[in-house]
Amino acid sequence: MIKFIRRRLTYDEANRLHYLIRLTPNILGYRIEELMQFSDVWVAESEEIFVGACLSVDLPLCWTEIAVLYVLEEFRDKGIGKELFDRGWQSAEERRRNIYVISRNPSVLKLMNDRGMRL
Repeated sequence: MIKFIRRRLTYDEANRLHYLIRLTPNILGYRIEELMQFSDVWVAESEEIFVGACLSVDLPLCWTEIAVLYVLEEFRDKGIGKELFDRGWQSAEERRRNIYVISRNPSVLKLMNDRGMRL
């Protein structure tokens, strides 16, 4: 069973995410310290093990960027990424923020399109 928790990343999670992002051509990289400083974070866990995360950051002029959306490969195609994206989106929307996403990943582009974002 997958649990979705709103909390900051631990050092081990940020370290693993940093390593995996570096292997992925569709995500801009962040340093471990930067990943740990994101305060609007949704984490997906399976049996208390990290399986993915959505990290957002507030920008000036009422914009929020969904900056990182990542699900470990063995947990993909189970709706986890969509759920993380939806939670990140809802968090920004509840605060009446405009939402900004940059991605070349076809799965993320579909999520953006489904939300009516201008691509």
